[in-house]
Amino acid sequence: MERSYRGRENLPPTGDWQGEEVSEIAYLSPLGPMRIAGLVSAMREVAFCKTEIPSTDDSVPDMLLVCRSQLDEYFRGKSQVFDLKLEPQGTAFQKRI
Repeated sequence: MERSYRGRENLPPTGDWQGEEVSEIAYLSPLGPMRIAGLVSAMREVAFCKTEIPSTDDSVPDMLLVCRSQLDEYFRGKSQVFDLKLEPQGTAFQKRI
């Protein structure tokens, strides 16, 4: 699977994040292509990409599909609330802001 990490030098070049397998799916928002990444139990990242990321829904954790569904509702103006377990990565400072 091709990944786009432009401008995100702190991201690992593989699907492995500190020993945990991170899955990702693409999402084409009205504002441009996005990458949704996470674990079985929590979301790690939703980010804009410069190019679309090819993906399939085969063996993708439900958490990512729920995130994509909630983004659909948000962009259709039906919801402004996201109900997802988050597990962001970064330094203590990055997590505070």
